[in-house]
Amino acid sequence: MEVEKFHSSGSRILGVIGVLLALAFAAALASDGLDGSDALIVCVLGFFAVLVWSAMVRPQLRLAGDRLVVRNMLTSLSFPVAAVEAVEARQVVVLRAGGRKFISAAVSKSLYQVLKDNRGVARDVKAYPNFVEDRIRSRSEDERAKLGLGLGEVPLDLRRDPAWPEIALLALFAVGVVVFLFV
Repeated sequence: MEVEKFHSSGSRILGVIGVLLALAFAAALASDGLDGSDALIVCVLGFFAVLVWSAMVRPQLRLAGDRLVVRNMLTSLSFPVAAVEAVEARQVVVLRAGGRKFISAAVSKSLYQVLKDNRGVARDVKAYPNFVEDRIRSRSEDERAKLGLGLGEVPLDLRRDPAWPEIALLALFAVGVVVFLFV
């Protein structure tokens, strides 16, 4: 099965740097043993690292076979790419499918690009967000043609999967913060 992945490289780089810095500070604090306040700070840094990972590194759009997978901070949504009625890349990607609206921060345009688009300046087809928008639109049209269905006729077979590792780590570090705050 062919899989195409789309994500913002800029936010991923900053996200990885943020996670590495938080882990480095936590390791430095833990290197000489943990007392009460150090444990609290390590839990806060762990919570921050997971939050940065979830917000900046995890989001992704993926074309996997005949399905579009939208990975957000704490959930993953999957539905037939043929069900996509509209796609627009702005500061977030807005997808309309099955009469519903889905938003992803995986790929985004800068505010300058959005304002430029609003003024009617010629669209830069080489820009990555425009490429992603065109690719999803193209695959959606191809899949509908393959099925012999028109726009809005494809049922929305929506699957929602929670991001359990991220949710569990956030909960664990939050409990740690509360415990070490009152100890």
